[in-house]
Amino acid sequence: MMVSRPIKLDETTENSSINSVLIVLTCFIGALLNQSDVLFGMNISLADFLIVLFIGALINYNLFHVSSAHILVFLLFSVVIFVNAVFIIPNMYHIPVYAGTVLTDYIKVVVSFLYFLVGYLIAKNDLSQTLFKWFAIAAVLLGCLGIVFSLAPVPQMVDLLFYEQVRLKGLMNDPNYFSVIQCAAIAILLRYKPLPSLFKIGSISILILSIFSSGSKTGFLTLGCLLVFWMFNTFLEGKIEVRKLIFNLICLFVVFFFLPNIQAILSSFLEMISDKFPVFSRVELLLTDFDQAVTANGSGREEQWVIAMDLIQEFPLLGVGNTANYLTVVQGMSPMGNLAHNTYLQMAGEWGIPITLFMMYYITRVFFISVSKGKNKQVHLTTKEMLVAFLVSSLSLSFNNSRIFWLLLGMAVWYSVELKEKKHTTKTDR
Repeated sequence: MMVSRPIKLDETTENSSINSVLIVLTCFIGALLNQSDVLFGMNISLADFLIVLFIGALINYNLFHVSSAHILVFLLFSVVIFVNAVFIIPNMYHIPVYAGTVLTDYIKVVVSFLYFLVGYLIAKNDLSQTLFKWFAIAAVLLGCLGIVFSLAPVPQMVDLLFYEQVRLKGLMNDPNYFSVIQCAAIAILLRYKPLPSLFKIGSISILILSIFSSGSKTGFLTLGCLLVFWMFNTFLEGKIEVRKLIFNLICLFVVFFFLPNIQAILSSFLEMISDKFPVFSRVELLLTDFDQAVTANGSGREEQWVIAMDLIQEFPLLGVGNTANYLTVVQGMSPMGNLAHNTYLQMAGEWGIPITLFMMYYITRVFFISVSKGKNKQVHLTTKEMLVAFLVSSLSLSFNNSRIFWLLLGMAVWYSVELKEKKHTTKTDR
């Protein structure tokens, strides 16, 4: 496995020039990760074109150093899903094969892998903070614009920033996805030290309001899980004193004791907000009737989960190969068949249980590795907390081809590799 130490880009004048090119590309990639639209049956972002330039620049500067194991695993995976999607499943179940859909689905897989490599190389070349900074700046600006045009609608901007002119989606094509990337931006700001406290609180408040404006129940739940995970990490770091922890627990007990009274007041307050801003009715339902919220008001995910599990039982080993085959099969099972709205079920349905379990083992192993110490500690924690947003929201959204998820996973892999290298170096020195 070829793994080299991080390149110090500022060692010479030439390296300073290289550094500038990579920083500029990283800034634009970070900002444009907040944009995505559907073209030719694919979610396309302007960041997709920039990662190609980024990889080209790294190759040109002889900085493209990645693990050969990752390349080999991807090639093996590509062969398996291609053969399964084009030959095995269509022949066994008489599913028509269209070259266009096969190519589209394979491009999605390739792009996801490229984002994984770019994330790995961004972390390796100490560009993570730059990426996070501009990702958060763009997220806050879009959230701010969304809130402004919620209160003072301008038709052209409403059409651009809102789904069906009601739910805030920013420059994404889906308000749920938008809410999740806003949660990821919150994870960045919670750990971004150079930001003044007042500005940080204001920015986080804008992001939270934009999540509410999206009307995404998934985003609201993801935000709650993210904050709990952040508090847990902060406590482990020793930044929360035992005295404060006890005080918070007492407050939690008081809230629980008076919950019936609080719930009555909260219901009246939420009803008043929902009358003023109809988009909030989706989140109101989540707060007042969780079970109903999962299946009512247009979500209907429970039915898709049942259909997905039926498909997995029928194709447990290799799945159906790709998204096109998946949609064909589930629509044959039920007129309401659609994407699983659950990344883990979608992966198992398309790629089979063995590959999905391997992927989950790999992600879990990377995620639970101890945090690297020194200058990369905070950025490693930020990466993990951003990943939490995607892992939690994956329970109700299909993120197996999410560019940001694979980018973050690549970064997390580098920090785990870096940690191993440091441990190995320490043992060697002894």
